Amino acid sequence: MARREQGIETYCTPRGEKRYRVRWREGGRHRSRSFRRLGGEHGARAFHRAVRQAQEAGARVLVADAASLTLAAFVADVWAPRARRRLAPKTWKRDACVYNKHILHELGGHPIAQVDAEVLVEWQERLEDAGVGAPTLIKAMTILSSIFREAARRPRATGVRLNPVALLDKPSARRRRRPRVWGPVVVERVRYQLLVGSTRIGPDKRLAALRDSLLVGFMAMTGCRPGEALALRWCDLDDGRVRLERALSETEIRDRTKTGADRIAPLLAPLAVDLAALRKLAGGGAEDFVFLTSAGCHWVDTDWRNYRSRHFVPALERVEAEWEGWRDSLPDSSLVRESVAGLSETRPYDLGRHTHSALMLASGMSLQRLAAIQGHSIRVLDETYSEQLTEYEQREARVDPVAEIAAARRLVWGDRDAATGR
Repeated sequence: MARREQGIETYCTPRGEKRYRVRWREGGRHRSRSFRRLGGEHGARAFHRAVRQAQEAGARVLVADAASLTLAAFVADVWAPRARRRLAPKTWKRDACVYNKHILHELGGHPIAQVDAEVLVEWQERLEDAGVGAPTLIKAMTILSSIFREAARRPRATGVRLNPVALLDKPSARRRRRPRVWGPVVVERVRYQLLVGSTRIGPDKRLAALRDSLLVGFMAMTGCRPGEALALRWCDLDDGRVRLERALSETEIRDRTKTGADRIAPLLAPLAVDLAALRKLAGGGAEDFVFLTSAGCHWVDTDWRNYRSRHFVPALERVEAEWEGWRDSLPDSSLVRESVAGLSETRPYDLGRHTHSALMLASGMSLQRLAAIQGHSIRVLDETYSEQLTEYEQREARVDPVAEIAAARRLVWGDRDAATGR
C-alpha cells in the first residue's frame, strides 16, 4: 500500500521491491519520478527539494543527480537487470564480456549525460587502432546504443535525450566465409560413423551412439538449433510435426527458444522412423527428453561440448579421411560427386541448419515458409544462401527431400537399417 510523506510516495512493486515516487505538476501536466537503486529515499528527498526550489523560482524542474550519474552506474542499476531478463543466457554472457572489455573501462567513468558523439568517435578510433575486429566493434556499438536508448527513456534521471550512437558510422561486417552446404549423403556418412563407428564405452554404448547419430539427423531434417533439439520432449512430436518451444541454456532447459517464439517444423518420414526406433529401445514417457545423457539427465553445456570434441569432430575426420576409398567402393561411384574437403572444420549447427535450408530451397519451399520453420528473418536467408537461391531459381525440376534422403541412405547404409545401424 502506498504511503505519502512530505510529498514523497512510498510503495512496493508486485515483486515486493520498495520504491519512492515524487509527484509534481509542470506545464499543466502531472509528472512523477520513481527512485529505486539509483537514489533511494535520500535521492527522492533531494529531488523533491529541487522540485520545490524550481517551482518557487518559476524554472523548469531539472534532475539533481543527472550530472553525476556515470555510465557504469546506470548500466549496473538500470540497463543490466533489464537486459539480463530479456536476453538468452548465452547472449547475455557474450554481451557482458564485450561490455566489460571494450566499454566499461573506456567509458564507464564518464557521466552518461556528457557522453556525446565526439566522445564516442574517439572511443571507436581507439578500438580500431587496438586491432578490434569489425564484428566485435559492431556488437559493442549495438550494446552502447541499447544503453543510450534506455537512458533516453529516463531523461530527468540521466540527462540523456538523444542516442549519440546513431551518429556513428558502423564498420562493414562482411561474412568472413560463406556457409558450407553439405548434402544428405554427407549427413548420412557422419551418422554412420557416429553409430556404427562409435567410440562410446559402457553398458549403454549402443543407446548413446544411437542418440549421437539421431541428433545430427534431427537437426539436418528439421533445421532446429542444437539447443532446441536437446530440449525436445517426446510430447513435442505429434501429427507429423515437431514443436520447438524450449532451448538448452548452460545448465537448464528454458521455456523459450532463442528468439522467444514457438515454431513448428514438419516431421519428415525418415526422421519419424529414426525417432520410433530410439523410443522403442530407450522407452520413456511423454515428458521425458528425447536426447538424454547416459545418466538419464537432460544435457547441459558441458555435455554438449564433450559430444562435439569427443564424438562429433572425430566422426567428421573419419568421414573426410575415408571419403575417396568409400566412394570408389560403390558399384557406381559417379552417383557421389560431392567433395568433403574441409568437413572436419564444420560445426554441428552448420551441418544441420545449412543442410536443411539447402534441401528445402531445392524442393521449392518459399523463403517465408523456411524462415518461419528456422526462426529467423527472410533477409538472413537471402543473404546467407544467395548462391543456392540463384542456382535453384535456374532449375526447372524440384527435388523431393524424402526421396533424396532415402537415396542417400541406400548408398551409405546398404543392407543395414539406417535407423538402428543393424
